[in-house]
Amino acid sequence: MIDTASLVSDCIDYTAALTRRFRSRLTGSRQCAECAAVLHERMQSFCDGARIQRFTLHPGSFYSYTKIIPPFYALGLFMLFFPGPWMIVPALGILAGTAMMACIFGFYLHVFDRFFPSKTGLNVIGTIEPSNEPRQQIILSGHHDSAPVTRLMGPKLLPYLAITITVPYLYFIFEAGLLLYLSLTASAAAPLWSIIAAASGLPITGLYFMGVDTSRGTPGAGDNMIASAMVVLLGERIARTRRKTPSSLRHTRIIIASFDGEEAGLRGAAAYFGAQADGLRRIPAYHLNIDSIYNLAELQVLESDINGSQKLSREMADDIVRIASGLGIRVRPFRMVFGGGGTDAAESARAGLRSTTIIGLPTTVVRRNMVYHTAADTADHIEPEAVEACLKIIAGYIEEKEAAVRQVQASNAGRP
Repeated sequence: MIDTASLVSDCIDYTAALTRRFRSRLTGSRQCAECAAVLHERMQSFCDGARIQRFTLHPGSFYSYTKIIPPFYALGLFMLFFPGPWMIVPALGILAGTAMMACIFGFYLHVFDRFFPSKTGLNVIGTIEPSNEPRQQIILSGHHDSAPVTRLMGPKLLPYLAITITVPYLYFIFEAGLLLYLSLTASAAAPLWSIIAAASGLPITGLYFMGVDTSRGTPGAGDNMIASAMVVLLGERIARTRRKTPSSLRHTRIIIASFDGEEAGLRGAAAYFGAQADGLRRIPAYHLNIDSIYNLAELQVLESDINGSQKLSREMADDIVRIASGLGIRVRPFRMVFGGGGTDAAESARAGLRSTTIIGLPTTVVRRNMVYHTAADTADHIEPEAVEACLKIIAGYIEEKEAAVRQVQASNAGRP
């Protein structure tokens, strides 16, 4: 059994040290690249092989719709006072921005990336080989980039988050429809009530525009440096145990991954699994991703991802719930809802691998006292009990999968 209790304080301390040193790690930034280099150096000290995967991404695309739709809305409101065929321009701008939101955030597609400046992302990948021929592989992952500061997640606005991200679209669709109707029917003027209704949406549209500060990154301790710290330090412990006791890891290859670009639409995981999927499918592969670990009481395992549109491995989720229960830990299965976003497990699932994510934050519609995606996301908001529970679950999952493959090997060896 891997001793995980002694790792808890090390994981939190390592997270605190990295987030103090690299406080803002927007993907493509110098601080994010330097953090990746530090993680790579640590992995080199214990992995059989460690490398940095460079990839190109366009991080400006991910929140672009929040900066595109509101100006067209304001322009459309102005044009309501001057009716004419030109009103179709802001209408199409609003509809195009809404379509971008559906593609970029709704389904995490890359269709608009090439319209934005490119940057270089850095995934850090390490491998721990078993003492015998590998018969399966388990990918443990977190991500080291941090999110842009989301003002809508601040303490005053957080309880109203569902309203502030959905109500603007009622105004957007209303005004776009009004503008299209007036421009296509050559109406002389907009009814006064419609102008008043559109004008009433300006404050919340402005809040929508200002909701994400794309120039400033969070410290990202809980989301998601703690996950990278956990998989790296647990990998270090596994490698040390294997060196002392080779029989502890006979047939399971462990891949440690700290992805970049998660906060820009899962781009790092997409680059990794896009390049490695064929090799990973040669023997059974299981991707266990960790994301946003804050509270023990909120531990959940995902059955779906990307706003509920991407199925994850129900088998893995059931295994996690069962293993956790055996350890006296409560983990709830959770299907991602629209607005919840996505995790890196979605990209491995898209590549045809079995995958799931463990999270540890509230997922209710009304949420309070969260530091997720804010400047307050520091290590002191991470519950040690949540970290310990996650480490135990991961270790238990590895041990169970290793025991299962040994049993198969022993059964095959006994056949005539």
